[in-house]
Amino acid sequence: MSLDDERQRGLLAETLRNNPLLKEIFQTLKDSYITDWSQTELSDAESREQAFYLLKALNDIEGQIDSIISTGKLASQQMQSIVRKNNK
Repeated sequence: MSLDDERQRGLLAETLRNNPLLKEIFQTLKDSYITDWSQTELSDAESREQAFYLLKALNDIEGQIDSIISTGKLASQQMQSIVRKNNK
C-alpha cells in the first residue's frame, strides 16, 4: 500500500472516530455490555464471559481504528519528509 493510500485510510478512520453517531453507538454498546456483566447471577459465568468478550471485541475495533489513524499520520509525515528532501 502506498504512503498516500495509508494517509487516506488514516483520514477516513479519523473521520469515523470523530463521528458523533459512531461514538454514541460505541458508548451505548459498552454501557450495555457492562450492565449485562454486572447484573449476572453469581452462578452465570457463561453470561459474564460473553459480555466480557463482546466488550473486548468492541475495544479491539476501537484499537484498530486508532492504529489506522496512527499509521496514516506516520505516512503523512513521511510524505512531507520526502517533499522537503526533493525541494532541497
